[in-house]
Amino acid sequence: MSILSVSMRERLPLSRVNTLIAVVGAIAILVALCRGFWFAAAVLAVMVIPSSIGARYIRTHAVSDARRVNALEPGDERERAVLERGLAGVGLVAVVGSIGAFVGELLLTNSVTVTALPVALIFAAWGLSNWFAARTL
Repeated sequence: MSILSVSMRERLPLSRVNTLIAVVGAIAILVALCRGFWFAAAVLAVMVIPSSIGARYIRTHAVSDARRVNALEPGDERERAVLERGLAGVGLVAVVGSIGAFVGELLLTNSVTVTALPVALIFAAWGLSNWFAARTL
């Protein structure tokens, strides 16, 4: 059997999204350790390592559709649609939460140095995602 006949799912240990999450998470853990933030490194490790192991397991074993969606490893179009709907809800929470954090920081510190960039990035991602989706659907 040639490598071209093997599906992408069978060749790669994680999806692109999960690989990105694992790499960025590993970098964040290393940065936290190098800066002496042991608790932050531990919290990140507790989130990133099990999720990567779980995504790998889900990619190679038969599991329920909800588990595949939660691990960002949809198996078919229906699961992709469920994942997109779920991520849309996450996006709404991120938009509202980031505005709330922005206002909270402004009220408590008279500054927005910590929250300004994340708020701007979330709103830019929102606009670009909608623009892209409107042109591809």
